[in-house]
Amino acid sequence: MVTINVKPVQEILIKLKDKEYVCSFNMLAMANMQEALGTLTDGENLANISPAHMCAFVLYSGIKANDDNFTMDEAKALAMQIGPGAYGEIIGLFNDSVTDTMNDKDRKQLKKMIAQMMFSSQR
Repeated sequence: MVTINVKPVQEILIKLKDKEYVCSFNMLAMANMQEALGTLTDGENLANISPAHMCAFVLYSGIKANDDNFTMDEAKALAMQIGPGAYGEIIGLFNDSVTDTMNDKDRKQLKKMIAQMMFSSQR
């Protein structure tokens, strides 16, 4: 029998002067991320998009999970307002939410694939 350990969904409260967003990294957010990644053009891939663009993808996927009206344009604008420290924390929490539920074998394979992708993009 396979056991799946379920952990609470990571959520981030993002506060602006006039608005608040809840960003959740659940399965709906993963579906939103797939949708966002599908918008990459022929010359773009994960290895060559800017950190701000990646942050916009993560924000879009997590916030849209709680607010169906949230758009990619809003996510891009929000990403431009976020400082580098918050960006790192947001991406880190997203990555943790993806890898936390993986078994050790899958986690190691994912790390290997990411390393290969990063190495090939440096050529």
